[in-house]
Amino acid sequence: MQTEELPPGVYEKHGAWHLVQRNRWRKLCRVEEGRGKLYQRLHEVTGGVDGSVWNAILEYCRRGMGELAPSTQKHYRVTALRMLHHFGHFQLEAVRPTHCAQFLKWCRENGRATTGNREKAFMSSVWEFALSEDWCQENPWRGVRRNKERPSRRYIEHWELQAVIDRAPAPLVPLLAVAYLTGIRQTDLRLMKRSQIVGSALWVTESKTGKKNEHEITRTVGRFLSLALSRATESEYVFTSERGLPWSEWGLQSALRRLKAGFRFRDLRSKAQTDRPDKDILGHSGQMRERYHKRRKLSAVK
Repeated sequence: MQTEELPPGVYEKHGAWHLVQRNRWRKLCRVEEGRGKLYQRLHEVTGGVDGSVWNAILEYCRRGMGELAPSTQKHYRVTALRMLHHFGHFQLEAVRPTHCAQFLKWCRENGRATTGNREKAFMSSVWEFALSEDWCQENPWRGVRRNKERPSRRYIEHWELQAVIDRAPAPLVPLLAVAYLTGIRQTDLRLMKRSQIVGSALWVTESKTGKKNEHEITRTVGRFLSLALSRATESEYVFTSERGLPWSEWGLQSALRRLKAGFRFRDLRSKAQTDRPDKDILGHSGQMRERYHKRRKLSAVK
């Protein structure tokens, strides 16, 4: 879903985009740098243009995401670059529900239905922000049906996880084990500090939700925590890489690719709840907890 349209006053010349005002040509950026860069430079030069989608997106990223979790903010900033490309040239009032539905259809037909749903959520938030600023009168994304998503059915078998842990490098072993045993998210494990271990409990404030959780340190969990701490003797972090530094997101992903685990790190979270359906492992209830159950054990009548 690409377009050749440009914002008013912007023209292409010699492979670059320029803003033309009173016959004065001001270079913004090279065409090869993309639409995202164009709108960022346009915002820097003009200070923003009320009523434009590109201005609403950039202003939402700048001052409308304060109440969102850091992980969501990071994701939204990446999403913003893609949506600047697709919708940046529009005026807010010119975007109709038809455009939104057509965009989701395009996503579905190009094998990115789930990504399109995430982008829809972002754009709806942008319009809600624009409504609060009195830049538009309605949110065209509200009420547009999302693409159907197929929930992951992936379940890591016990033998499969055991085989991966057996051949994993020493720094990864306690991280993978505690991730499975507690169901704690990757980000919260990577950034976990020694001070969060208090007696027989592990205190974690979820980066995604901001909720404070007290995780039980069982004998097995304690054994792997001790293993991790024995390696991180000079670090305030519990889990460290081969170099003794806290795991970065990229570093952990790179290590998992080299390991060729055959599953995603986040699949450990659903395995944890699936293996103990009788216990509250993840802090979810009802339908939300049911989403993490990848396999059910059913009884016979007699």
